[in-house]
Amino acid sequence: MAPKTDIQNQEIRKKSKQKIIDAAILLFSESGFAGTSISKIAKEAGVSKGLIYNYFETKEDIVKGIIDSLMEQSKETETAIMEAFQNASPQEIISLVLDQSLQFLTKHKAKWRLVTLFGFKMKDFPYIHDIMIQKYIGYVQLFTGVFMQLNVENPEMEAKLFAATLDGIAMQYLMFNDDEYPLEEKYQGLKNKYKND
Repeated sequence: MAPKTDIQNQEIRKKSKQKIIDAAILLFSESGFAGTSISKIAKEAGVSKGLIYNYFETKEDIVKGIIDSLMEQSKETETAIMEAFQNASPQEIISLVLDQSLQFLTKHKAKWRLVTLFGFKMKDFPYIHDIMIQKYIGYVQLFTGVFMQLNVENPEMEAKLFAATLDGIAMQYLMFNDDEYPLEEKYQGLKNKYKND
């Protein structure tokens, strides 16, 4: 049997790491951070405890791995939004952001729910807090420009309210079962708000 290539080895490592992350998401969601041991994660992932330590030194590092995975998956969404800022109208940008946010939130609901729970424990997970603050500041800056184009009286405040509204919708959605919350209706309402500005 021929030895594996570097690309094959990288793919194996990537899959093993993702199995660990997926197992951790499930167990952290069910038993909480304190109630989940590395041994339990290893068992759920179907890997050895030693293999986990090849990728993550501590449980906190696994949480960072979950966040990094989520941020990596959000890059495509962010790229589409940034490209729209080059030549789209303010209404088109708002519509695109809402469409992309809807898709990303529904596709990665379990991860977002977990990250949100960890985010409320700022002392334990400052890493999450720092990322969320950076994302918030970036969104406010971008949308201040959008609302300036729409001639909103106080574009920075409108951008902050827009960000708060998106966060509020996401928080409500994360607390409900999928069929209990009118997520698409909420996003459509926001689109309509800015349609004729």
